Amino acid sequence: RLLCFTTESGMADLAAHAEASGVPVESPGWVDDWAAATPAGSVVVLPSYREGFGNILVEAAQAGFPSVAVSNSFGVGDALVPGLSGQFALVGTADALADAVESAARVDMTRARDWG
Repeated sequence: RLLCFTTESGMADLAAHAEASGVPVESPGWVDDWAAATPAGSVVVLPSYREGFGNILVEAAQAGFPSVAVSNSFGVGDALVPGLSGQFALVGTADALADAVESAARVDMTRARDWG
């Protein structure tokens, strides 16, 4: 299942592509506390190529969720520790992100809690 907390215009295209691939989509829009609204066992994905820092990756680790980001995206290298708080996708393709999500889902996030 794909759960997106956004109101961005690209959401319609993403939802159509996901649903055509058999992935159910839920998009509640903006919520004040996304971590509380996210089911246990979820993986946070930041698929962008440009980020100032990647605050969502730090927030995800703090909330106990592993995350995935594109490895050559500016700003995320300091916000995600592979194997500790998530995993990098080497490129931003759907296949690379899916592989990274599968890997990140196996990360023991109790180690990240001890880290901070």
